[in-house]
Amino acid sequence: MPMGRNVFIQYSCPVNKITDDNLFTRFLLQNIDKKNVPIAEVFRDIVDETFNERNHRLKPYSASNLPPDEPVFLNQQISST
Repeated sequence: MPMGRNVFIQYSCPVNKITDDNLFTRFLLQNIDKKNVPIAEVFRDIVDETFNERNHRLKPYSASNLPPDEPVFLNQQISST
């Protein structure tokens, strides 16, 4: 099934796998409030940290078709200058 426009999907492990280690959640909570960092970069860090902590097993699955020239932010801080 084709992905719609401007979609970002993130799972805590590979497709058709399960895990109960809560590592993804731990790193999600540590990274989710980063200010002025695009969502793709935030989740890339979460995926990398999770995968490393799992000794390169069960890499979290990501899928995105967000346009690279229009970053999406979870915690964008707008300055009042």
